[in-house]
Amino acid sequence: MPPVICMADTAIDVDSEEERDEAMPCVSEAKCLPSSSASSSASSSLPASSLSLNNNNNNNNNNNTTSNNSKSITGRNWDPNMPYLAALEAVLQEGGSSSEQLANVTAEYLRQRLSHGATPAFYFDVANFLFARHAAVVTDGSAEAKKDAKGPASWWRAAVLCATSVLELGLENPNLLRIVGYLLDAHDARALAKDVFEQVLVLRGEEPQSFRDLALVLSRLCEEHLAAMRARGAPASEADKCEVTALSRRTVELLKRVVEGTWDHRFSEVEVTALVELNAFRAYLQEAATWMEPSAYAVDFKEHTQALSTNLHCDLRISLGWDTDMVDIDLHVVEPTGEEAYYGHRNTRIGGMVSRDFTQGYGPEEYMLKVAPKGKYSIWTNYYSNSRQDMSGATSLLLSLYTDYGRGLKTKHQQVVLRLNKVNGRVDVGGITI
Repeated sequence: MPPVICMADTAIDVDSEEERDEAMPCVSEAKCLPSSSASSSASSSLPASSLSLNNNNNNNNNNNTTSNNSKSITGRNWDPNMPYLAALEAVLQEGGSSSEQLANVTAEYLRQRLSHGATPAFYFDVANFLFARHAAVVTDGSAEAKKDAKGPASWWRAAVLCATSVLELGLENPNLLRIVGYLLDAHDARALAKDVFEQVLVLRGEEPQSFRDLALVLSRLCEEHLAAMRARGAPASEADKCEVTALSRRTVELLKRVVEGTWDHRFSEVEVTALVELNAFRAYLQEAATWMEPSAYAVDFKEHTQALSTNLHCDLRISLGWDTDMVDIDLHVVEPTGEEAYYGHRNTRIGGMVSRDFTQGYGPEEYMLKVAPKGKYSIWTNYYSNSRQDMSGATSLLLSLYTDYGRGLKTKHQQVVLRLNKVNGRVDVGGITI
């Protein structure tokens, strides 16, 4: 997948099935659904950093790492290697223009759906395939194809429709909703992701992750709006200011709720993560929205407000969460020195620190490094145990990679959504080179 170093300045908002059919005629008969990996960025373009993914999916085992002078990030997707994906790949290899290929793939998808359409995992895998095709168009397509890469008749649009169509199965399952939300967020359809996480909050208001997921999507929507305002170069309109202020207030309120809430023991210390994210977001607003009244994002904790409002910025932050409760997944980071940071060795000689080991709940497990020496930081995870079955067919990971975290407009962010289908196995997630 190509580097994503600036924020998307658009997000689709489809309110009805009729609107979706009209917007994407070649998928109008299909009820498509979500994918797996993606990327995004948190702020403006970064000349010293490049964020990218490697895709090893859909029978394309080619590793594409994009980098420049200072930093590069790579990630790896799960290849489910399912027969219906082989059928879609075979149709794709028949050739034709991009629009013809999309129409042919859609027709094959409809045929495969007759056999596999009752399984949510089918839709996740198909949309993953479509997102991978979108990435290929952006990387290797013609100038015209790149221009319309997110247009009405595009692989991206088809994949987004797939990511939302799983909801039409009528399953009010928070785990499935979270997967959809993560995929939409990671693939720059955050207006839709917001709606999904609003529903998760209704269904799982007793879980801090529901508040945190929604807050993080809202924060990225806020960043998108501010990036678009900067790109226009004109003074911000009152409507823009009102929208950004509302997004900012809600983000702060949700994260503060996580920090101050009383949660079940399996979510212990998620408050620390939310506090770090809250302070980093407030630091971003101080730089990116100088016109905003500080009272809009001020926080007043019950005690120790000044100490709790300290922004803990760092060169590198790696955060690993997952969509399934009652799962034990461990984050491992191998530093350039060869020293490995994980739950059994939480503090390293160069200053790396790993959060506590989450054996229940949704994580996240995190690695932070204040000053990062040059070199490669390899990331892998161990899917240690799963005491709960999930109808999606696999546990989905949400890997968030940050450079210059908590440093306002300098912060760069990439998300990777990965699916795991085996327990007690090492999965090489990717890495970052500084």
